[in-house]
Amino acid sequence: MKILTILLTISCSLSAFAGDAIQANLTGTWVGNRYQFNMDKNAYEQVFTYMNDLKQEGQSYQRNFLY
Repeated sequence: MKILTILLTISCSLSAFAGDAIQANLTGTWVGNRYQFNMDKNAYEQVFTYMNDLKQEGQSYQRNFLY
């Protein structure tokens, strides 16, 4: 999830500074893992796999969680 947030932030920043020079389109299916640590924060307790369907229209983004 952090990677997706970072990518969206970078894309929006580039678009804001470059104007029409860079057309970044992030539309597509994004897959990743999230990790839940144990109470001591020294090992993973559970791993969650997620899938997002991201649609971009100009500067507007719509995200649908597939699972």
